[in-house]
This record gives sequence, structure tokens and C-alpha cells, in this order.
Amino acid sequence: MKITNLFLFVLFVSFLSCKNHEESATIDSSSIKIAGNWELIQISGGFMGESWITDDYKYLYIKSNAEFGFFNDTALLAVGVITTETDSHNDLWYRFNVDSTKVVPTVPLPTNLPKMVTLLDAKNLVLSDPCCELCTYAYKKTKIKREFDW
Repeated sequence: MKITNLFLFVLFVSFLSCKNHEESATIDSSSIKIAGNWELIQISGGFMGESWITDDYKYLYIKSNAEFGFFNDTALLAVGVITTETDSHNDLWYRFNVDSTKVVPTVPLPTNLPKMVTLLDAKNLVLSDPCCELCTYAYKKTKIKREFDW
């Protein structure tokens, strides 16, 4: 019973800590800063210490016009457009909106919640879900191994 109560309390606090986001249809220059081909190197965190996202995808490609694609060595897994959002503290967030009319994802991808860029330099990118899922996705910049058209 104590474990159930603790679980419910943690769940309740997680939902209270979520910030309210307002979506913007415009893409500003901040999305261009993360343009490039990124290789997934680590997924960590997740509610209860484990992510439900698997490493079935290996790469995140972001075009300078904010279009993105998730893919592995053999297949394009999902495509879409990044939109920006701000929360009540004016923090900038990125939402990966999948276009299911082009490619229907067949594996779980980190597209369900807005992401915050927590570390960004020329070769490293970390996207995080500070609310609810609490996952962190670490990427390193890499060369494109295979071109995919979308």
C-alpha cells in the first residue's frame, strides 16, 4: 500500500511540475541551430528510471527549414516538421510533429512531448523531456551515411 501511495504521489507531482506550453506556427532561427545529422548515442531517464523509447532508430536528421527525419541504417522511420513553443517562463521548446501521410512510424520515437535543448555545441545535442516522461536523448553530430528523400 505504501508503494502504491508513493507511486501516486510521484505521478501527481510530475503532472504538477509540467509547464504550460503555447505552440508557435512560425519557425525562427533557433531551429536552424540544431540543423544537421545527429547520431543517437544514449537514451537515459524515463519515468520510473526506464525509457519506453528503444534504440530502434539511430539518426535524427534536421534540415535548416525545420523538417526532420528519424531513420536507421536501412529505413526512414518518420518525417515531419519542428514547431517551437514557449512555456510560462518563456523557455523555448521544440515539438517534433510527425507527418503520418508520408511515413508511418513503426517503432517508438521521441515525438510525443516537446523537447528542451539542454546542451548544444558544434558536435553534441541533448534533448530532454523535463516533464512527465523525464527522458534524455544524447546525440553526436555525424556524417550522413545514406540519403533519404522525403
